Amino acid sequence: MGGPQSPDTIRGCFGCHSTASTTAGHFDPSRLMSGVSCEACHGPGAQHVRGDVPRKGDQTSTFIMNPASLSPPESVDFCGACHRTSLDTTEMRLSGVLNIRFPAYRLQASRCWGSAGDPRLTCMACHNPHVPLVTTSTSYDKNCLGCHVSPAASKPSPDHPGKACPIAQKECTGCHMPKYEIKEMHADFTDHKIAIHRLGEPFTE
Repeated sequence: MGGPQSPDTIRGCFGCHSTASTTAGHFDPSRLMSGVSCEACHGPGAQHVRGDVPRKGDQTSTFIMNPASLSPPESVDFCGACHRTSLDTTEMRLSGVLNIRFPAYRLQASRCWGSAGDPRLTCMACHNPHVPLVTTSTSYDKNCLGCHVSPAASKPSPDHPGKACPIAQKECTGCHMPKYEIKEMHADFTDHKIAIHRLGEPFTE
């Protein structure tokens, strides 16, 4: 992180980068499951696992959290528990390209998000947490073209009519969700604010 960190700060990292980390005053690796496991997204699962018929749709499914059932605002809040800061959007003090590090905020800033969130526009509409991440433009094009075809394949909304792009039908993210370099982080980040980004133009809020 660019410099020494206090024990409290380091323990705070485990809230997102591991599951079942201890809150004790010392590091106990026996209580830590590295990475993001099932319970990070689905909550405590012991009762679900003990169910007699643990199949989708039966009574045991009430014992487990299913993020797929969340509304767009709930989905962004849920995924944003790790993929953003602890601050509300109105409390953010960052400016410029640094904001791109927090995809939940940027997605909500998209014009097509609308006032209440388009039900087709959730984090899981593009990101399946159960399969390895594929970052090819072809993979993302498939998600975009699920709505942005003529005529629209799914029910449009006033904020998100789902019109076909008049310029191209491939490499959608290159114009609408480009990557920007954040020098302080030594990495490139994808801007999740869906908009028209013209090549060579500087970053805009």
